[in-house]
Amino acid sequence: MSPCVLASARHCRGRRWATDSRIEDAKPSIRAKVEHPFHVVKNLFGHRKAGYRGLAKNTAQLFSLFGFANLVLARRWLLDPNTQGAS
Repeated sequence: MSPCVLASARHCRGRRWATDSRIEDAKPSIRAKVEHPFHVVKNLFGHRKAGYRGLAKNTAQLFSLFGFANLVLARRWLLDPNTQGAS
């Protein structure tokens, strides 16, 4: 059994908050990694609003833009001559 089950509720409260604070500290890092491709698509490729072309065409355009955004974000590693590729 964990010590929190055996100990008083007052003792466990601090431990739970420590875990919550670690989770809260990790959230901005994850959010930055997720939001960066959206920044590239909106600002670099100029896709601010979806045109009225239909769901299939808008979806296809967004898939291709996010694929290009992945290439833009990975260009540092793709163009580095010191990286080892499959050869």
